[in-house]
Amino acid sequence: MGASTLAAAAVDVLRGAGIPLEAGLKTAQLRRVEQAHGFRFSAVHWAFLRTALPVGAAWPDWRDPDTVSLRDALARPVEGLLEAVGRGTFWADGWARRPAMDAEAVMAARYRLMAVPRLLPLRAGRYLAAGQQPSTAPVFAVDGPQVRYAGADLLHWARREFAAAGDPEETPGENRISFWSDLAEGRRVEHR
Repeated sequence: MGASTLAAAAVDVLRGAGIPLEAGLKTAQLRRVEQAHGFRFSAVHWAFLRTALPVGAAWPDWRDPDTVSLRDALARPVEGLLEAVGRGTFWADGWARRPAMDAEAVMAARYRLMAVPRLLPLRAGRYLAAGQQPSTAPVFAVDGPQVRYAGADLLHWARREFAAAGDPEETPGENRISFWSDLAEGRRVEHR
């Protein structure tokens, strides 16, 4: 299923669940967000936001890329991991030896996390990877170092969280996202 078809089907699920939707973003608005925050939406995320914009407290306000709440939502996955690094409860294999000083460990982890795919918020702790990802890339639920699959793809996620019948629980789907899929699958993370 292509990005536009998958995105439209996900929007239909949200509409059917009574989620408030506004008109989708225009290309110029999406480009402004990308430029303001230094990323590219995946094709399916782009198509989703072009089709309709879910609104409400749990949804990011993509119309205004300068809001503090959007900046916080964009930073949350990495900042949650860095907080765990600072507490000594997270360190990825392949990051070399953890520095003894917590502040140095956080700096080293921040540097390493700059190389992992960036996660973009969908809604309240649910994220899609940025950049050139397959349309059927998974949706992640991220809470600090706790990462799990929230859906095999955007449509599966929408059905799981918003459809009355719902889809089955966590499933990795056929596509993986470097680093994040390892965390979601409980594997030892070896990202370089």
